[in-house]
Amino acid sequence: MGDKLFRIKIIGGYNKEDVHSYISKLEEELTRAHERLEGQNEPGREPEKKAEADEDVIVLRDTAEETKEKNMRGKVVKQEGADIGCGGQARELAAIREELEQVKNELIDTKVELGISKKRCEQSEQKKESLLELIQHLVDNYSGLQTSQYYLTEQIKDMGRMEKRMEIIQNNLEHILRADVSISDSF
Repeated sequence: MGDKLFRIKIIGGYNKEDVHSYISKLEEELTRAHERLEGQNEPGREPEKKAEADEDVIVLRDTAEETKEKNMRGKVVKQEGADIGCGGQARELAAIREELEQVKNELIDTKVELGISKKRCEQSEQKKESLLELIQHLVDNYSGLQTSQYYLTEQIKDMGRMEKRMEIIQNNLEHILRADVSISDSF
């Protein structure tokens, strides 16, 4: 009787509104039965009708209690199913959280490694710039040294020419002095 009255929900249990409306109807019938019973208690009523009314009340109470029991069992089954489903979902959620934590830690490690790599790149760039400046300084100095070498070479050549001229002048002076001495000796 109760199974046909209630619509079943997809996620276990009966439709709550159906159960509440059924219980309300039973309570109304119970109230009417009580009223009939009170009406039968009036003097002059037959004892048979009173007995029937008592049976109706008992049947209605039993039906109401069975319905409440079914409703409670449905709630318990629904809750157990939800707990089981939630337990599985909780395990899945815990596994997902664990994976997320691992990914988070890996991301942190990667960020640290990237930071270290970035620092190394910056240091490498600074070293490269320093080396380029040093090379430019050396190139500039080399050009200056080449120029200085050229001037020194020219000065050495000039000194060599001057030396030869001085030798010639010295030789000429020696010849002049010898000639002077020979002229003075002849007089």
